[in-house]
Order: sequence, then C-alpha cells, then structure tokens
Amino acid sequence: MAGTTTTKVKFYVTTLQDCTDCGGQGSAYAGPPCPTCRGTGTIEDAVELVTALQALGILTRLEQVERTAGRAAYYADGAANGGI
Repeated sequence: MAGTTTTKVKFYVTTLQDCTDCGGQGSAYAGPPCPTCRGTGTIEDAVELVTALQALGILTRLEQVERTAGRAAYYADGAANGGI
C-alpha cells in the first residue's frame, strides 16, 4: 500500500507531587521562592499512561483478570465439548 503512514499514539498522565527541594513549602525557611517549583510547592510531570497504571497496580490486576478469563474460557469450551 503506497502512501500508508502509521501513527504512533501515546497517552500521558500528569503527576503532581510536593517539591522535593522545599518539601512542598514553596520556599526554604521563609526565604525567597524555591527555584525548582517557583514557589508553588509542587512539581508537575507527564508520565506515559502505562507507567502510571503500573504504579497504581492496575496492569498487574488486568493480567490476573486475563489469566482467569482464559482459564474460564478453556473450562467452558471443555464442558461444552463433553469434558476436559
């Protein structure tokens, strides 16, 4: 197929955490604003959706569900065909 292009799609999740340099205070010891978070006390970052799902434990659970569904289909097929 001439002229066919493939588009790669990625999804990202924004993470928000307390600034690691100022501990979420926005400044150190009531001094000038923290240069890392610019005084907001938080750091935003974008991570791929897969990374976020792994961190939440959702991918592991999905894998467990897929294995269970596969076993259920195997036994259902066996039962429908006169036993395993």
